[in-house]
Order: sequence, then structure tokens, then C-alpha cells
Amino acid sequence: MRYHQTVERYLSTLWWRRSVPGRLDIALLRALSKLYGAVIRLRKDWRDGLGPSVPIVSIGNLTVGGNGKTPIVVFLARQAAAVKRVGIISRGYGRRGCGVRVVAKPGMLPISVELAGDEPTMVAEQVPEATVVVGRDRVAAAACAVEMGAELLIVDDGFQHRRLRRSVDIVAIDSERLFGNGELLPVGPLREPLAALNRADQIWMTRADRSTTFGGLRIANKPVVVTEMQPTTLLRVDGLSAQLDHLRDRRAVACCGIAHAEPFYTMLQQQVATLVATRTLPDHVRYGATDVAQIADWATAHQVELILVTHKDLVKLRPHWKQRDLHRRLELWAVIEELRVVTGEKAVSQLLSDVCGVKVGNCG
Repeated sequence: MRYHQTVERYLSTLWWRRSVPGRLDIALLRALSKLYGAVIRLRKDWRDGLGPSVPIVSIGNLTVGGNGKTPIVVFLARQAAAVKRVGIISRGYGRRGCGVRVVAKPGMLPISVELAGDEPTMVAEQVPEATVVVGRDRVAAAACAVEMGAELLIVDDGFQHRRLRRSVDIVAIDSERLFGNGELLPVGPLREPLAALNRADQIWMTRADRSTTFGGLRIANKPVVVTEMQPTTLLRVDGLSAQLDHLRDRRAVACCGIAHAEPFYTMLQQQVATLVATRTLPDHVRYGATDVAQIADWATAHQVELILVTHKDLVKLRPHWKQRDLHRRLELWAVIEELRVVTGEKAVSQLLSDVCGVKVGNCG
């Protein structure tokens, strides 16, 4: 894990700066970027690809790392579920096993996080009225969801998976980090050239509440939706919910394994509790017994009884917490955040009306 973290820090420092230094290591990476770009250009455009005939909304991005795609999936799924049976498709990154697997469906508890992956499990808990299916083969996963009754599909991280037909392509852009240094992988964070935005139907600017650089970016001829994340509730490891002020003025440590952790810590400090220490792990980290023991000892060493995490981390820590009976000496809480549309409500309403066939309620 240490090697992984070292590489992650090196690339993160390189990707999210405005210019690229002229070093030998950069020259080698740039050669790889040119090769990667050549492969991208050879790919066929599968806009009219395969998949079931139901409406399909793809949520994707141009850069690696956390861009706020999954909150958009949750937001749209909740809105659409009022009038349609919704299926959510995900690769299930980090899960054990392969093939297509049903994570959850209405009336069914999610399968284990080890078999589902952290984000699909989190989504299934936040949208229990949806059918959630994971599979590297998005076409097969989509067919499975439709077989189970889904009338509308929402695909998490689908922009580059053009083999799957889609009705709408949404691209999420982090309002704070935008496109980093603007270079293709591995020199930069871009999965495709910026010209790929021409394939998008809508651009969703995410995390506008945390941005210091966002100044109203506009993409020619593309509807732009500006969003922010708002903490709404607290969820304890045993399932108890509480209001945000429940932990106010208490000392806590925070731990998370997400792609962009600092804004999460800032939000906690400002709105939830008094942080005395933070611990950042790799995105999609797979917690083991040793990791959990180290986190518990770390919290105890800071003389606190409260640990704050994201919902994505909570679903993975929950089995270990119960097994080790840690709840007797340490409180583990997740802060649940929800997406709010700041501007672009008309574009969102039009999108939902188009794919649902009827007018859908409040989109703000």
C-alpha cells in the first residue's frame, strides 16, 4: 500500500498543477501519453452501439479520480424512480469475482460489499428503490437490469464505454480541479482529449461549493448544470441516523479512502465536529483486519472516541467493526452528502422529462 500511495502522490502532484516541468521522467511519461493518445484515436465511436431499447443515461468524466459522478447517479435515480423502475449499472471496481452480478433490487438487501464493490453498495443503500447491477461488460449488465424489470438505466462511469448504446451522455467536471494540467494519461489526468466533450449532451459542474477557481465555465452549445454537495445526515455503523449537529463540539479523527479527500475534511471541520487528526488511504481501499486495528489504535492514541468517515468507507468498515466489537469503545459515523442543483434546473427537468416520458418533480 505504501508503494501505491507514493505513486499516487507523485501523479497527483503532477496532474493537478497548471504546467508540466521539463524533467527526464516527464519526457518518458509524455512518450507514453502519445502512445495512449494514438490508441484513443483508433477507437471506433460506438454512439449507436449495443444494449437494450430502454432509455439509458450515461454519467462519466474526462479525468481520472473523483469527479462527483456517483452523486449525480444517485440524484437522477431518485428523481426518476418516482415515475420509472430504475436500474443502475456500475463496473463494481474493487469487488471480488467477475461477471455480471445483481447487487440489490427493491425489497432485497444488498449483497456483501466484497462481492458488489464499495460504490455500488453505497448507491444501493441510498437508492433502495433501484435495481443495482455490476459488471465489467456494461452491455450484459444493462440487459440483466432490464430482465429484472428496469425501465430506465443510469450508467455510472459510462462515457468511455461506447460499446453500450446511450440516450444521453452527461460529463461531470470538478469545478475546483477542472482538467488539471490538460495532458493525457499518464502525464496528465485526461482519459480522452478535451475534444471528446463534443460527444456530451450535458456538462455538470460538480462541487461548486468547494471551488476557488470556478468562474462560470461554459461549453459551446452544451447545457451546463452547476451543482454542489451538502452534508445532510449522519449514519452510525449500526444504522442509527442523526442530525448533523449531533456531534457538534466533539473531538474526532477522520479517515477516508477517496480520490480527493481534503474537501471532505474541510467540510467535517466546518460543519460536523472538531478534527484533531486525519488519515487518508488510497481510493477504493479494501480494508482488512490489520487496517481496522490500526485505525482503532490511531484514534485511541489521539484520545478520541469518535471516528468520522464517508459512506463509501462505512460500507467497507461495517463488517470488521461488528466482528471486532469495536463499537463498545469507538463510535464510527459516516457523513451523508447529497447533490443539490445550483443552476441549470431547466436542463435537468428537460433531461428527466425526455428519458422518463413524463414531467418529473422538483430538481433543485
